[in-house]
Amino acid sequence: MTITIAPIPRRVARDLDLLADQTVEVVEVLPRGPAANAGIQAGDWIVAAGDRIVSGADDLHRVLSSLKAEQEVELQIVRDGRLQKVAVTPKWSG
Repeated sequence: MTITIAPIPRRVARDLDLLADQTVEVVEVLPRGPAANAGIQAGDWIVAAGDRIVSGADDLHRVLSSLKAEQEVELQIVRDGRLQKVAVTPKWSG
């Protein structure tokens, strides 16, 4: 999965009761990867991971690196102006 940092429009943050003014936007999802298997799509905003607010790549990395091998984590995403939850099971290589 390729990500970038994106600003959250004030109206969207207010409507969805988000606590950050920027988020992680998904730019690309690798076919058959954990994100694709969970249903994450390019354009999704990841606003929380494991009940922690995600406002940048470091926040997301901190949550993911704290997981045990193949431990599921719930991500809160914004898609089409709606808040959704998806469960992802990261797979570590190496």
